[in-house]
Amino acid sequence: MADTSELSLVAFKGNLQVAQGLKGKNEVEITGLQPGTVIPDGEYKVAYTDGTNVSAKTDVPGFSVLSQRVTSVGITDSSNTDEAVTG
Repeated sequence: MADTSELSLVAFKGNLQVAQGLKGKNEVEITGLQPGTVIPDGEYKVAYTDGTNVSAKTDVPGFSVLSQRVTSVGITDSSNTDEAVTG
């Protein structure tokens, strides 16, 4: 896996960036989702950024938002792929 200690994970819905994680943490939280919502595969995508360039986007697997009030959903990159940030 590439060194991501200087990168932030960002989440997109379509072409709109909806969230950005902290640099080096390999996670991002999507907030404001309604309880009980079913999110299909690929509705959200994630990529890494160095603040200027963004890597290729990867589909987030589908998930269901818990019925209880949830204020955010955390997404952590646990892949073992080598992907460089591209311009």
